[in-house]
Amino acid sequence: GEVLKVRFCLHQDGMSVRTPKLISVVRSRVPSGFVSVGGVVAPLRLPQGHLRQALSPSGYLARLPDELRYALRWLAQKDGLAQDALLLTSPAERSRARLLAFAYAELVNAELECLAISADTTESDLKQRREICPGGNITFSDAPPVRAALKGRVLVLDGLERAERNVLPTLNNLLENREMSLDDGRFLIPEARYAAIDRGSTRAVETSISEVKLAPVHPLFRVIALASPCPPFAGRALDPPLRSRFQALMVPPVSAAELSTTLSSLPQDLRNALVGASETIAELERQAIRHDGSVHFFSFSCSALSRYCATSPLQAAGPYEILQSVYPPLGDVSNASTTQSHATVKQALR
Repeated sequence: GEVLKVRFCLHQDGMSVRTPKLISVVRSRVPSGFVSVGGVVAPLRLPQGHLRQALSPSGYLARLPDELRYALRWLAQKDGLAQDALLLTSPAERSRARLLAFAYAELVNAELECLAISADTTESDLKQRREICPGGNITFSDAPPVRAALKGRVLVLDGLERAERNVLPTLNNLLENREMSLDDGRFLIPEARYAAIDRGSTRAVETSISEVKLAPVHPLFRVIALASPCPPFAGRALDPPLRSRFQALMVPPVSAAELSTTLSSLPQDLRNALVGASETIAELERQAIRHDGSVHFFSFSCSALSRYCATSPLQAAGPYEILQSVYPPLGDVSNASTTQSHATVKQALR
């Protein structure tokens, strides 16, 4: 292909969407049914122009900040290699990782299944639940991981660091082997193995297969997990076997330039004060992590600050009052451990 210095292009079946970021890309022919992101080709789940389904995300790609556009290429690389991805970020900026996952699913026209992981998540939340029908019959309802595996959807696991030990074997088996035994008698196996069994099966084997109820996992099934590094943040360190199933990417926090752009509707003096104070708070948190490996106060979120400024009336509010609304420690004057932080932030606002 011809190497060009052009604006970052997302090619979808011959169509391209230009974004403001400049990188080197390779102009090449993209086969129908694939999408090329900076020269990396990944499969489309639905043809370009196909009517989007109810579970297909929409509008997230346009909202993705320019600073995160490069991550689409990284996700396309992992998707093309049939690898699952792990997006790491601080708990306060989890929405950025979630936006990135949704934007990539929109890019490849994929349907999404989401599962929020908590300490109360059990195997039933990963597999099936029994439900009583109006007639009194009991049926099994597939959980999001099962639906995603069978339909070839993208599964988003939100909060992987909160998973309890008792559900890790089930997750490991699904991620590594694409296998899972279900309560209704079905057994999920990779489609390649299912096809090999089907090709070489005899009548006796076919009878055994029908009794076992083998179900093939779609080859385009992918998992994007969202998690926070533990330590320094609260949660459980990922089990090494589980961690080895993923390719990880650290999602960067909001930069000063990005925050200034999102706050462009505010007066310049107020915008500059908020950006400067945000950088000060972020640096205080980085120093706390660097010194003793723990975070002593609430993790700051520039994304929350942007949303608050976009939706709340700010006619009479000063920068310190705005920061108190999105960063609770600034309003906790009784906590002696944050007194120095208060003074440092006030100094930055002068």
